[in-house]
This record gives sequence, C-alpha cells and structure tokens, in this order.
Amino acid sequence: MTDERHASEQEPERAVASPPRDETHMLQLFASSRFFVSLAIIAAFVAGVILHVYATILVFQLGWANLTSGERSVEGIEALALEFVELIDVFLLGIVFYLIAVGFYQLFINAELPVPHWLRIEDLDELKVKLIAVIIVMLGVNFLGVIELDEGGSVLEVGIAVALVVIAFSFVLWVYERRRDSA
Repeated sequence: MTDERHASEQEPERAVASPPRDETHMLQLFASSRFFVSLAIIAAFVAGVILHVYATILVFQLGWANLTSGERSVEGIEALALEFVELIDVFLLGIVFYLIAVGFYQLFINAELPVPHWLRIEDLDELKVKLIAVIIVMLGVNFLGVIELDEGGSVLEVGIAVALVVIAFSFVLWVYERRRDSA
C-alpha cells in the first residue's frame, strides 16, 4: 500500500484540461436541447389522437346515416365501403403521427421506453423505414379512391405515379436492409 502511494506521489500530476466556461455552457445547452424535441413529440401525439377521434366520429356518423336512410343498394354499400377505406387511411395517418412521437421519444428522451419489440426504434433510419412502410399502404388506399372516382381516364397516370413512388420507397427499404445486413 505504501509502495502504491509512493509511486503515485512520484508521478507528476496530469492536468485535466477543462473546457473554457463559454464552451461548457454550449455543451450544456446542446446536451439539454434534446428536450426541445418534446414539442414535436407532443404535437405529433396530439395530431395522431385528433385524427383518430375525428375518423372514429365519422365512422359512426356514416354508419348511422346509412343505416337510417332507408336506401339500400349495391352501389350505396360500395360507396360506403370506399368511404370506410378512406377513413382507414386517416387512421393510418394518425398511426404515422403516433410512430413519429414514439420514435422521437425513444431517440431523444428515453431509449428504454417500454414498447413492443416491433415498435422499438434504435436509430433514425428505423423510424424512416416504419414511416415508409405506412406511407406505401396509404398510397395504395388513396389509389383505391382514385380508381373508384375516376371519370376522365386518369387512373393510368395516377397508377403510374403511385407505382413510381412505391418503387422508389421500396428501393430505399432495400438499400437500408442491405446496409443493415452488412453492418
């Protein structure tokens, strides 16, 4: 024990360079600035909740209106089904906002948020992949609405545009998976 003390007394003390005071404040500011993301987290969560509540109210309104109208037809039920599919699109958009809120919270505030494994976000790329997958589904749902409402032959143009976007997003997903597998 005394040998260890003598050895440490004989070694010259190393000066630990501390950052200048202004730099320390900047470091503290940047370290705590991650909490500014809380504004985006809250806004995304509230937007998702509002979309879900709004779409739920519309589901009940549409259902009630169609049940009590007295009109029954195949065309009417097809139109109602399309409206419900479009409302699913609104629910999906609400889920996108929820995914953004949860993902940002995990990335910037608390990585140990207790969520199911499929909702676990480790990095920003994973959040992008989840969002792209939901956006692809939303594009498909929107395309169904265009097919139903098409009167001027624009289905082909819209279909090609949707297909190009889906192909581009699929390419991004493929590149991400290849990069993740090689890491």
